[in-house]
Amino acid sequence: MKFILVGFIYLMFFLSGAAALMYQVLWVRSLSLIFGGSHLAVTAVLSIFMAGLAIGGYIIGKSADSMKKPLRVYGYLELLIGFFAIIFLVLIKLYPYIYIPLAQGRDDNPVYLFLIRIIFSVVVLIVPTSLMGGTLPVLSKFISRHPYDLRNHLSFLYGFNTLGAVAGAIAAGFFFLRFYSVSTTMYIAIVINLLIGFASILLQDRAAEILNNDRKESIVKSKTGKEISRSFTSETKNKNLFPFRLVLWGIGVSGFCALGYEVLWTRILAIVFGASVYGFTTMLAAFLTGIAVGSAAYGVLPKVFNINGNNERVSVVCFGIVQIIIGITSLIVTVYIRDLPLNSMLLQDYFQRFWKEFFKVKIWSNFSLAFLYMFVPAFFMGIAFPLAGKIHAHYRKMVGGAVGEVLAYNTAGAILGAALSGFGMIYLFGIERSLQMLIVINIGFGLFIALSVRNLKIVNWSLPVIVFAVLVFLGVNHDALRIWDTKYFAIFRNNQPEAFDTPEKIEDAVKNTDVLYYVEGVESIVSSIKVKGGYQSFLTNGRVEAATSMEGQQCQYMLGHLPMLLTRDPKKVLVIGTGSGMTLGAISVHHGVEEITLVEIEPKVIGVARTFGNYNHHVFDNPKLKIIFNDGRNFLMTTRNSYDVITADPIHPWFRGAGYLYTSEYFKLASGHLAPGGIMC
Repeated sequence: MKFILVGFIYLMFFLSGAAALMYQVLWVRSLSLIFGGSHLAVTAVLSIFMAGLAIGGYIIGKSADSMKKPLRVYGYLELLIGFFAIIFLVLIKLYPYIYIPLAQGRDDNPVYLFLIRIIFSVVVLIVPTSLMGGTLPVLSKFISRHPYDLRNHLSFLYGFNTLGAVAGAIAAGFFFLRFYSVSTTMYIAIVINLLIGFASILLQDRAAEILNNDRKESIVKSKTGKEISRSFTSETKNKNLFPFRLVLWGIGVSGFCALGYEVLWTRILAIVFGASVYGFTTMLAAFLTGIAVGSAAYGVLPKVFNINGNNERVSVVCFGIVQIIIGITSLIVTVYIRDLPLNSMLLQDYFQRFWKEFFKVKIWSNFSLAFLYMFVPAFFMGIAFPLAGKIHAHYRKMVGGAVGEVLAYNTAGAILGAALSGFGMIYLFGIERSLQMLIVINIGFGLFIALSVRNLKIVNWSLPVIVFAVLVFLGVNHDALRIWDTKYFAIFRNNQPEAFDTPEKIEDAVKNTDVLYYVEGVESIVSSIKVKGGYQSFLTNGRVEAATSMEGQQCQYMLGHLPMLLTRDPKKVLVIGTGSGMTLGAISVHHGVEEITLVEIEPKVIGVARTFGNYNHHVFDNPKLKIIFNDGRNFLMTTRNSYDVITADPIHPWFRGAGYLYTSEYFKLASGHLAPGGIMC
């Protein structure tokens, strides 16, 4: 009976994880329509989401150990999450009426806009996400009444919840949002929360009775508990507790590195995946699956990670070793990223044996490639969390509070990792060097934790040595540590697979293509290439955005010339998206133009467009041009200006977020900024 009960609880937490990831996808999408789809705006929303998880885990976890009916409390948490999701649907309809007046006319003040986005995100997200963060420590307390039986339950709870997150991400990204609206999909998640909540409340008394009447488990608990308690107490009397405290910081560093890896791997894998919503969902699913399987594996491998179940110092050493393994496996992944284009083509060739439809081939090859590169490091990241939870529960002699603290530190580290890697590290060091830095941090801190168990003397000399090694690494010239040849990434075109489907073709492309510009930006990886004897192309995340072929020039010039010729005496022009700058250049040659405003989401694209100077009339040296770095849709929401012509560089709707530029709401928004007699093209 207990087996059925525990299985049902795992199932509920699986569904809870699915609903949580659906909310994350839906809330980010809804808020990005108001705040913009830039990386900064999206990261701000995601940071608030994760901050809520950390706050809820810490605060609610503190009181979890004193709860008399934790399963009932868990049910109330799920009901409240559903309730606040309904509140979100109400507030999101009101937000444009509040946000737009506050933001209008401030498009030249990004700090002000960023603060508004943070405040609005906190108001609408912090309560439901804090409630989500409290579910794991509360449920851990219900199912694990003592710290010494936490290992199995925490590993399976965390594993099933993360696996549910995978299901939620796939369901939202591939199915629900393909056939249903955002609000309908959110109602599905709300129903899941409500069903879990009512089931948990009704199940509390019967479930508690089943657990309390399990005499066999009680006997095991009694014997094992005394043994573990006696062992741990004797250790703490005679030796330092520094290693046990260090584990809490270690799980924070683990979260920092884990999200850093995810952001950086996702960015480089986008070269072959493209920037579609399907590509991002695929990478997220692969990463979370590795974590889920790793967490569950820890629960079934006690002999490897918990010798005899009563030596916590061995567990601390194991935690340090796990961090070292994460660093080593991440290093292996980083090395083999240099073969990313070839591996992508080999997998596509393999799946073409089963399907002829390109979309299916692309999706399955992307899934396989993401798992190939991400699964193993993510597997060990999944082991780290329940292992740290078990160690900290023994140290703190509590369940809910310990799990909440581990969750809070891990999530706080994840927030910093995502923010710093996505902005500062990529900008300052590039993707490869940033990955190397994370690897050094992972291995160095893991080594420090493992050595700390030995004695304090080793700690005293090992820390300066590790810090010195990190500083030496940072001082080494990047070229001396370079593994990748970025030319492969610069020239690879994922929408022209026939040109890269064999090693010979890839090498031939490398020899016959000149890279005029390559940079890893905050939003995307961009490059400008020229095939010898051929034409020049502009690539974003491996997809050709613009080219100097006859068809490419005709399309881009037309979007500039056509509205200018059809408008009487246009003075002010707005262009959304840069591309190669040919559309801008076409507009600039019309002598009556007084002001051209360009809205571009990725600052690094300007460098690419400058390499097309012979085709865009060197428009970026034109004093009439004003550049604003923002999401195009968000700019139109917040500007008070009107324009005689509004046009856009050709932007493929396949790109994540670009679809919003092809909706009736967008065209209605743009028409509101047309001057009398103005034209939008």
